[in-house]
Amino acid sequence: YVHVDINHHIYQGNVPDDYKNAVNYGIYATRNTALQLVQSEYLTFIDPDDWVENDYLNKMFYAAEERHADIAKAELCKNYENGRVQIPTSNIEILREKHKGIPIARLFCGSQAITCLWRTSFIKKYNLRYKDRTDGFDYDSDDIFLLEALLHHPTIDYCFTRYHYVQRNTSAVHTINHKRFTSTPKSRKIEIQLLNRALASEFDYPLSKLHYAIIARRIVWELAK
Repeated sequence: YVHVDINHHIYQGNVPDDYKNAVNYGIYATRNTALQLVQSEYLTFIDPDDWVENDYLNKMFYAAEERHADIAKAELCKNYENGRVQIPTSNIEILREKHKGIPIARLFCGSQAITCLWRTSFIKKYNLRYKDRTDGFDYDSDDIFLLEALLHHPTIDYCFTRYHYVQRNTSAVHTINHKRFTSTPKSRKIEIQLLNRALASEFDYPLSKLHYAIIARRIVWELAK
């Protein structure tokens, strides 16, 4: 376990005797703490109320090893309280569009970030981090993190195992409040700024005007949704 106190001091293992209660800075700050501390070759995130299939890590690990991939990607499966199961975007759909020359960022975005096994060296090379509450984000930081990663053109291997993303009516993702109305437009603005930088060749790989338009249209559609 990792504990972070009110002064943002990080404690691992033995917590000091005078240590008070840990502070919950939110999921994005928690992930950033993991990114700061991780020493393993690979990293993945599994939220505490979700579940993964038995072969999940095994398949992704061997896929990443075999292709020396920066990302091994499973499929996202949404499980609703009423028993409905939905796969918002399958890996087959993403690969089909990729073969047509359509950028994968059109479909491979947002909550798909939790379906990834990341090569730690890739994250550290580009200093990827999540926007958190200190940046004014309680929601939608996944979109920014993943888009920035994809604009660096990582090597990706697609695995046919599933991350089960549990959808409850009371979940934060289904909550509409002022924090969401603040976070969501801000995240789309930052995504467009990332695209502008990529179009200006600030990334290792230039972004074509056509691909810019395709991804920007998706970002605007997500905002409208």
